[in-house]
Amino acid sequence: MKRRRIYGRHRLSRDAERLAWLAQGLADSGSRLEDAWLESEIAGLVDRLLKAGDEDALNQALDRLHETNSRAYDELADLIEAGCEVSRTGEAGNGTARLLIALPVLAWSRYAIPTRSVPKQMLDALRAQLSAHVLGAEARGAFRRLPL
Repeated sequence: MKRRRIYGRHRLSRDAERLAWLAQGLADSGSRLEDAWLESEIAGLVDRLLKAGDEDALNQALDRLHETNSRAYDELADLIEAGCEVSRTGEAGNGTARLLIALPVLAWSRYAIPTRSVPKQMLDALRAQLSAHVLGAEARGAFRRLPL
């Protein structure tokens, strides 16, 4: 049975090593063409790691870059965040994009609020307002209530 390698603090996995190398190249890039290629390589690798649930490689690369190259760290962190927010599905040319939007809905009162979740009626009103004023005509929303 093949054993999973345990990587120490100073040794990165192959994917983390490649992410760190690509991010350093992006930070040092001197042309828009090189930026575009490096961003697409990083985005593809980040997407694959996110789908596989391999957070360790992402964290290892970020930790290494945080210690060695702050500009590359910022570039990689931005691309990982973008990869978490947007997912594309469907066939080429006919796909749909899914964008994660976190909307904290706050209520103020001097009294204790008895419930920690947004009532369905208020969530429906929020959905209607977003559809009418923020989202495009063809956009569809899937709203979820998350616990505090």
